Amino acid sequence: MPKRLDLTGKRFGKLVATAPYAKTKKYGWKWLCQCDCGRQTIHRVDHLTSGHTRSCGCEKIKFGKTLVAQTLERRCCPHCGEVL
Repeated sequence: MPKRLDLTGKRFGKLVATAPYAKTKKYGWKWLCQCDCGRQTIHRVDHLTSGHTRSCGCEKIKFGKTLVAQTLERRCCPHCGEVL
């Protein structure tokens, strides 16, 4: 049986692994992580080490807000702000 990886203090994108959280039968260890935005979340080791998970989700929220702002900017008249 493989040993548990010690990820304490290691950075994965915007996440820093702080402590092991729980072991599951199907996916192995999950870790408690602290995001740069301040949120704490729990992630699977394989998702952290593969690069699949790089933030708590704050990047998706930020991207969504940016996308909405860009869409509204394109739909508004630059002179009066009226929706086209």
